[in-house]
Amino acid sequence: MRQGVIDMAVGSTINWSPQVKELKLFTPPFLMPSYKSIDALTEGKVGAEIFASVDKASILPLAWGENGYRKISNSKHEIRKPEDIKGLKFRVVGSPIFNETFIALGANPMQMSWADAQPALASGAVDGQENPFSIYGASKLYTVGQKFVTLWGYMADPLIFAVSKQV
Repeated sequence: MRQGVIDMAVGSTINWSPQVKELKLFTPPFLMPSYKSIDALTEGKVGAEIFASVDKASILPLAWGENGYRKISNSKHEIRKPEDIKGLKFRVVGSPIFNETFIALGANPMQMSWADAQPALASGAVDGQENPFSIYGASKLYTVGQKFVTLWGYMADPLIFAVSKQV
């Protein structure tokens, strides 16, 4: 958008946080226990301050959107308690807090792009992944062996609807 290649976008706070550091507010695990707590942040003073930071990055934020809580899926077994995650290889996004969270839980996180994730899941190079449930369905992860889904809601991933300031 800043380069004028696209006019509008809907972006995840995770994906935009390298450019707008304030968006990292949403990445600490287990910080926001409900949609009500997320709404309290995004719809109040904090949300306005974050939008001001996005605006300083030459993007005009229009509205917050819901992307849901992130879930985990894997090809090995059900995860019902924290120790069930030990030893599993998970694809995670390229953010240190994701690596640290999965290491703390005893998993083996592997940072990789989403483009590399599906082949890695299909080949067994990684056992699982974490994303909002909408990605699980839209990407048909069940077709690459992801038969176990854990609805643990450890992290929220709000969206921002935005438009290029040039537009």
